[in-house]
Amino acid sequence: IVAPAAGAVCNAMLQLAALRRLRVLALVRGSERGVWITSTYGHLGTVSAVDISEEDWHSLAASLVDAAPNGEGGADGFVDGCGGQLRAEICRSFLRIRGKVVTFGDIAGAIDEADFGAVAEARLLDVHCEGVQSFCAASDAEAQLQAVIDLMARGKYRPHVWQLVNWRNAAQCLVKQPHWGKFPSQM
Repeated sequence: IVAPAAGAVCNAMLQLAALRRLRVLALVRGSERGVWITSTYGHLGTVSAVDISEEDWHSLAASLVDAAPNGEGGADGFVDGCGGQLRAEICRSFLRIRGKVVTFGDIAGAIDEADFGAVAEARLLDVHCEGVQSFCAASDAEAQLQAVIDLMARGKYRPHVWQLVNWRNAAQCLVKQPHWGKFPSQM
């Protein structure tokens, strides 16, 4: 499971997972994002998108990751840049016991640490907080970066840039914007 799937990091995860033929559930907010992901990666047969702003998204997501109401089954992992209440909710409802959680941000707001901690402990989740510093500190960082560059050179991986924004204005992208606004909203 990846969220926010239309963001740059999770979009990269979608592409790399699809190249490896991994089954991925892309969580998005807004049907147009789901349509874009499905039209871009759906032909690979391994990527499904669910709009979490839809009323019935829980049942659709559960069916796509084989999660049962009793807590059995579910996805192997969750790459999360959203945070907020979504992190604990996804881990509680859609991850298998002993699943892996990789977090890299909280664009939807701070998480309830107590709730998430309780879910992680109850489900025996392996939780990692990642970022540029931890990536650069990895012993195989250079090899990982070279592997991605090789994929780009062969035309297998293509980074997506939605819109270039001056750094002085980047914080505005993290605030919900009207559709006619000057800055692209990541919310």
